[in-house]
Amino acid sequence: MELPEVAREQGYVASATVDLMGEIKADAGGTPRFLRGITEYPLIGDPVVMIGNNELRAVYGNNVSGTISVGQLQQDPTLSAYIHVDQMLSGYFAVLGTTGVGKSSGIVLILQQLACDT
Repeated sequence: MELPEVAREQGYVASATVDLMGEIKADAGGTPRFLRGITEYPLIGDPVVMIGNNELRAVYGNNVSGTISVGQLQQDPTLSAYIHVDQMLSGYFAVLGTTGVGKSSGIVLILQQLACDT
């Protein structure tokens, strides 16, 4: 985003707008887990770090019972992305994207995976 002059004067080099979906917290065993919702909001001016392999794995790579693989992550093609089927189908969900990004192909893949698991 455009950086306001007052922010540049205070030494900031970038500005962004974010929509927070969840957070990564360690479970009782110390394993990082992605949790939907936010319990600790960042403050204005808090530093930002790039998401790495371990964080991507915590958010998308949860290969446990009741999940299906839907492909590889764009951010790291070495990681598979999983969907928890019961959570997805027990509430509202949407498949969003611009023309040509693979929404229809993604739905077909999910339906094929569901049909194979039954």
